[in-house]
Amino acid sequence: GAFRAHGDALQRVDRGDRPAAGADLGPVCYGRGGEAPTVTDSDVALGLIDPKKFAEGRVSLDKKAAVAAVDAQIGDRLGVGTATAAYGISQMVDENMANAARVHAVEHAKELTTRSLIAFGGNGPLHASRVADKIGVSQIIIPRDPGVGSAVGFLSAPISFEVIRSLYMTIQTFNASAVARLFAAMENKATGVVRAGAPKGALQKNRVAFMRYEGQGHEIEVPVPNGRISAKTGDVLLETYTALYLKLFGRTVPNVDIEILNWAVTVSTEETAVAKLRKSGKTTQPAANGSASVYLGGAKRASKVPSFDRDNLKVGDRIEGPALIVEPQTTTLVGPRFDAVIDRGGNIVMNRQAQAGGYR
Repeated sequence: GAFRAHGDALQRVDRGDRPAAGADLGPVCYGRGGEAPTVTDSDVALGLIDPKKFAEGRVSLDKKAAVAAVDAQIGDRLGVGTATAAYGISQMVDENMANAARVHAVEHAKELTTRSLIAFGGNGPLHASRVADKIGVSQIIIPRDPGVGSAVGFLSAPISFEVIRSLYMTIQTFNASAVARLFAAMENKATGVVRAGAPKGALQKNRVAFMRYEGQGHEIEVPVPNGRISAKTGDVLLETYTALYLKLFGRTVPNVDIEILNWAVTVSTEETAVAKLRKSGKTTQPAANGSASVYLGGAKRASKVPSFDRDNLKVGDRIEGPALIVEPQTTTLVGPRFDAVIDRGGNIVMNRQAQAGGYR
C-alpha cells in the first residue's frame, strides 16, 4: 500500500493502480520495482541504515530512490520535508508496536515498566529504544545474531516430535485402556523419529488432552500425567481441567459433561541448562568505527552520531546514546535516553540513563 494525507495524519491505504510493497518487490531502496515507501525506506532516509554495510554489502540500497519515494508520496502531499515525512512513518510503526505491547499487558494484567524488552529480527533492534520510550521500559536486551535468531534457535533447540490423534470420549465415559493403547502407539512413533536425530541420551515426554465442555467450539490443553493410565487418570483430568477453566474464564459450567477430542504426546531430548551470567565488571569506552548523520526527531536537522561495528565490541564496552551499533544482519539504535553495555554473553544491554535527556 501507499501513504496519503488525511487531514493532519498519515493514513495507510491500498492503491489499485500500483503494486503493494510486498516480499517480491520490497522497499523502493531495493531497486526491484517497489514504488510504495516502506519502513525500511524511512530508516534509510533517516540515516539509520548504512547502505554500504547493509547485508554485508551484498544488497545494494538506493538511498536517493528511498528519499524520492518518501517525498513524492508523503512529504509533498503533507507539505513537509524528507526527514519529517520519514520520521512520521517510523513513528507510526513504533506506535503500532507499542500499542500491541500495551494491549498484551492489559489482557494479561502485567506491568510493562518492570519488564525488559528483548529485540531481535532484521529491524527490531533499530526500533527497540523508541518503542521502549513509548511503553516506559527501562532495559532492552539485544541478543547475539538477532537477525537470524530463528535459525540460531532452531539449531540449539532440543530435537522433538509431536504426535496428535483423535479419540473421542467424555469424562463420564473415560476409557483408560483405550487411552493407554493410544499413548503407547503415539510415544513409539515419536520416539522413533527423535532417536533418528539423537540416538543416545535421555528423552522427555509430555502428554496433553484437548478438552472442552460438551457442545463448546474450542478446547483447552490439559496436561496428562506421565506413567500408567488408569481410571484415576480420568479423575485427575477432571480436576485439572476444572482448575484451568476457572483460571482462564473465572467460572466453571456446572452440570455439563466434559469432552476429550484429541490427545497429543511430544517426545524430545533434554534441554541444555542455561548458564547464569555474572555481571560485567569494569566498563570501558570503545573507539567508534565511524559516524552517521541521523535524524532522531525533536530537532530541525540531523545529528552526527558515532557508529560502532558490533564484531569489534568486547565484554564491558559501554556506549552512550545516541549511537548506532552495526552488524551484518541488523543495526541497533542506542537511543538518546539509553546507554549500552556488552555483557558476558555478548548481548547488548541497553539501560535508561539516570539523567535521561530528550531526542536531539
